[in-house]
Amino acid sequence: MDEKTTVYLVRHGETDSNVEGLLAGQSQDPLNELGHRQAEFAAARLAQVGLRAIYSSDLPRAMQTAQAIAAVTGLMVQPDVRLREIYFGEWEMRRAADIVKEDPKRLRAFFSDPYHVRTPGGESFGDQHRRAQAALDDIAGAHPGQSVALVAHGGILITLLIGIYNDKTFVMREFANGSVTVLRGAPGAWEVVLLNDTSHLDHLGEQGGYKWNRF
Repeated sequence: MDEKTTVYLVRHGETDSNVEGLLAGQSQDPLNELGHRQAEFAAARLAQVGLRAIYSSDLPRAMQTAQAIAAVTGLMVQPDVRLREIYFGEWEMRRAADIVKEDPKRLRAFFSDPYHVRTPGGESFGDQHRRAQAALDDIAGAHPGQSVALVAHGGILITLLIGIYNDKTFVMREFANGSVTVLRGAPGAWEVVLLNDTSHLDHLGEQGGYKWNRF
């Protein structure tokens, strides 16, 4: 019997903070109109893959995306706080371009080594990686041989891929809103089957979402 778990990682749909280039972090911003459409198309894509469970960050933008998947699968969404976006502390809901004018030394220190350097009053990507990896391992342990959806944030996808590739430069990668990344395996032995795929969103045009190194 195949005990490998297939995990469909979905980045939440677009929010206004994505469009405005804000460091949304653990803020409560919801999906915008395009974000709801992205969630619906991602849900339609996953409707036929035989999901057995849906897990999600408990933040509104992720939960709204997960609920779209729940609506087409009949599954309940199981929220997990460990899947929240990185907490930016004092920088929450601010633009990096504005922060760099006020505190360039601290911001550049973070962006030069975001895996280890914490934001003021917040987290590093390493902090986020450890909690996200624990959540993924627990989910896989509960669903051997099954397919599950995990709805989260760009930072979560980045840190999980850092663990799989053992490459901290992945912190500069951007994942599109509504994208699907597929993992297959078990704790400590994951392979990436599909990375940042947006084929289900192509007809929606340009996708939103800031880049970490935009400033």
